[in-house]
Amino acid sequence: MAICCLLIDTFKQFQAGILTSEPNKTVANSQSNYVNFLKKNLGDIFNQRSAEIFYKSIRCGILHSAQTKNNAILSMDNSFIVKYENKVLYVSVERFIQALYHYYILYKEQLYDKNEIEIRTCFLEKMNNIANK
Repeated sequence: MAICCLLIDTFKQFQAGILTSEPNKTVANSQSNYVNFLKKNLGDIFNQRSAEIFYKSIRCGILHSAQTKNNAILSMDNSFIVKYENKVLYVSVERFIQALYHYYILYKEQLYDKNEIEIRTCFLEKMNNIANK
């Protein structure tokens, strides 16, 4: 799940053409960007509440403390991808990985589409920034 969280951060940066983590970037902006990415690109899975809990309790928990925080549970149950029940967010790891892979395939198709000028431009900005370092 840590790799998935990092992939989401990476996809978010490429999709928006974000070049670097700016030193004046606030935690609120980072959370807002992450939550908006989840809702926009995995909207059939996330709503505002579940995306916020995912960011705070899973993404930040795993990447900053090596564990989920609060009431977030990683599951191997394949009957759902994400569910919020009794103030607990459950995420099925295998199904979440599949959903993220599906997003990747769609994003890759958009990059090949010459009509997707904004997406291609943002991708090139980020990739050129990486290549020039």
